[in-house]
Amino acid sequence: MSLHRRIKYISPILLFLGVAALLYIKLHGPPPKQSLFNNYSPSSDGKLWTVIGSANSDIEAYVGIDGSYQPGKQHYSAHWYVYDCDSRRLLKPTRSRRSLMDGHLPAPIVEWTDAGISAKITTFVITGKCFSSITLRNNSNRSRRLTMFLAALPYGVTGKIRDGESLLYDRDRRAVTVGNHVFLYCDDKPQGFGAILSESASDNTLTDITSYIQNGRLPMRGSVESSRECGTSGAVGYEIRIEPGKARTLAFRSPMTDGRQTQSPTYREARKLFRKFWTNQTGHVKLSLPDKRYTQCFYASLAYLMILSDGGAPRPGSAIYEPFWVRDNAYITDALYYAGRSDLAAKSLKHLAAMHLPNGGFRAHTGAGDSEYDAPGEAIYTFAQYYRRTGDIEMLRKSWPVIVSASRYLKSKRLSGADGILPPSLSAEDLGSEKQQHYWDDFWAIRGLNDAAYIADTLGHQDDAKWIRRESDTLLDATWASIKNSREPGVLDYIPNGPQDLTSSAMARGTSCGVWPCAALDASDPFVRSSFEVYWKKWIEPHNGGFQHNGEYWPYAGLDLAMDYLILDQPERAASILRWTIDHDPTSGFYSWPEGMNVKDFTLAAGDMPHGWTSASYICLIRNLLVRESGKDVIIASGVPVEWLAPGCNIEIDSFPTTNGAVGYKLSASSDAIRISLRASGAKMCRIRLPESIKVTGLSADGCELTSFSGNKCSFTAAFRDITMRIRR
Repeated sequence: MSLHRRIKYISPILLFLGVAALLYIKLHGPPPKQSLFNNYSPSSDGKLWTVIGSANSDIEAYVGIDGSYQPGKQHYSAHWYVYDCDSRRLLKPTRSRRSLMDGHLPAPIVEWTDAGISAKITTFVITGKCFSSITLRNNSNRSRRLTMFLAALPYGVTGKIRDGESLLYDRDRRAVTVGNHVFLYCDDKPQGFGAILSESASDNTLTDITSYIQNGRLPMRGSVESSRECGTSGAVGYEIRIEPGKARTLAFRSPMTDGRQTQSPTYREARKLFRKFWTNQTGHVKLSLPDKRYTQCFYASLAYLMILSDGGAPRPGSAIYEPFWVRDNAYITDALYYAGRSDLAAKSLKHLAAMHLPNGGFRAHTGAGDSEYDAPGEAIYTFAQYYRRTGDIEMLRKSWPVIVSASRYLKSKRLSGADGILPPSLSAEDLGSEKQQHYWDDFWAIRGLNDAAYIADTLGHQDDAKWIRRESDTLLDATWASIKNSREPGVLDYIPNGPQDLTSSAMARGTSCGVWPCAALDASDPFVRSSFEVYWKKWIEPHNGGFQHNGEYWPYAGLDLAMDYLILDQPERAASILRWTIDHDPTSGFYSWPEGMNVKDFTLAAGDMPHGWTSASYICLIRNLLVRESGKDVIIASGVPVEWLAPGCNIEIDSFPTTNGAVGYKLSASSDAIRISLRASGAKMCRIRLPESIKVTGLSADGCELTSFSGNKCSFTAAFRDITMRIRR
């Protein structure tokens, strides 16, 4: 064959091979050295997330502040990436905005923009599945070519790196499988899937699927086997062209149980079901505040408490704090009642009774012993509060053996010490060494014994009521004696954490329960007031309303202190703490706080998030500053921030439960008057306390002029409906 003819046949082959090589390089070129997760730490510290899931079950998922999600504690996580094919770079989420669906439903939304492209990522759980979508919109004036990647990575949203599981893509089911389970189903068919074994280079940089994604590519490998030596990762890819002003939405479903394909609603149907369900679940009380963040946080906090509850057992967290905790349960059941869901509080009583031990004590949490001596008092308090609010006498009778046993336990523990107070205990953990005594335990024991005596009277056990009440009084006297012996006259002008710890921030944390909810301390006592003055000056005022404890910010402990300042008739301080809290939502719109926050960047420093106690304390504070009981009277608007009463502002509540019946009102503020439309027929009197900067100059109710006002306070019969307070600002 001549050379000419050889070239004639070989040239097309060479041309084909050249084009193929160029195409290969374009689509599957060498990855950059460094993974986007090269500096990932397998710890929860420094991270931020929130939880989504089903109410009162263990079906939960985690969503990071970047929109990534993890559909279960032991799952891989899914991460979104958008590659601009024209500029050949990943778009970077700038000007990010985070929110919840309708402002408060537990469906996190992350929105960001870059180079004329906006992205909106929404994730929620319904029917046992995690639904997620991304909407890309072209806000520029030219057509845009993008590649959207959804990557399955072993890096947990809440921390921890998962073992290297096998990954593959099932084209028939449009399903990405991780290990033996489907990780996600794709509603739209992707144009590609790639997987990789993670490797570390000689310079300790890591490669994973994001190493390819940064170049807008996927590896040719369509699956990887599980490996203990290497991590695994993979991604689906979508090539998208979007014209100016247009948008494209891609939706996905992640099974959260066994991963089998079952009858599933479409994304749009699931969204409707989700919205209807959670609107009904959280809407038992009505609330509208001038700053919508406070309203949204109230409802979101209730939703989180329901998600964190497994079979009716409230928990302080789900990623890290999984056990049922007696202490947290006391605050959470209060919050459920305040939010109109005492029906959910009832379910926790069985779990609480199961924590009772044969020796009369209570396990502090699931799996623990009776090493925390606040637990018996908190348990008795929870039983008593539920009865006060529901009148369920049968529950009280069934619980009496547990209550009287716990009372005897507290007496025996108190008598085991030389100073008449409870001996050293682990207490609330953050309060210090288990080798120290903590007044927190004594305040809770006093409250528990008082409630036990009340229950004994209610059930007709007068002899038990006498000795239990005597024990409560004795413990209160012994506690005060210990406090006085712990301080040098003229030197220590506050209640410390305990006789062995006189200086730490646990003084404020440990005493907070003494005023609320225990009522073991008299709010009018000068020494009590002096103590809370010291706490304010030392631990809160320097941080403009944030409570710093053990070198970190503790949001829920600050909210509990805010309740104390409200009861101490210092509502401006309560408002300052509340304001700081809402302004320092570390997730900026998810309303998810950890137990402890790093002081520099407000990321998680301790505990879990969203921390159930924080959600509970927020609900309790909002409810009580808007309406609270005082005997047969109700006190309304006694702690509202002054900015909520600016001209043109409105506050509205409805169906808020109190022991005097449901209360509702609409408050409207103008420059010279505050008008209230009130519904509180079950109460005797209504009292109002306005901020110090507002003075009442006149008062009328249902057309009648009243004289029962002075300064910033007024009172009137709760049967009145339309009240006008003439004011001077």
